[in-house]
Amino acid sequence: MPEPMQGSYRIEVLKKQGKVKHSFTVEEYVLPKYQVTVELPDTINHRDETITVKVCGRYTYGKPVMGEVIGDMSVRNSGRFISGMTLIYGQSMFCWTLFL
Repeated sequence: MPEPMQGSYRIEVLKKQGKVKHSFTVEEYVLPKYQVTVELPDTINHRDETITVKVCGRYTYGKPVMGEVIGDMSVRNSGRFISGMTLIYGQSMFCWTLFL
């Protein structure tokens, strides 16, 4: 389907009892902008069993972002790679288990 031409339009419908008119405008769609913040612990100790990460997403007009958060982490010099996914509605928490 081709893209509609941008501009102002007016539709008129003839009815038995007169005319109905409606005007509308076709504009370019611009994706909403949002900000994502990630809060990590100040320090991570090699004895820690879990790490909790807080992820917040908000549109510039304040509404919470809804979607998925995917996080990956590697533990240096251990060869271990940890991955996780969670759903978000404005804010979500990841909790990674480091040692099983």
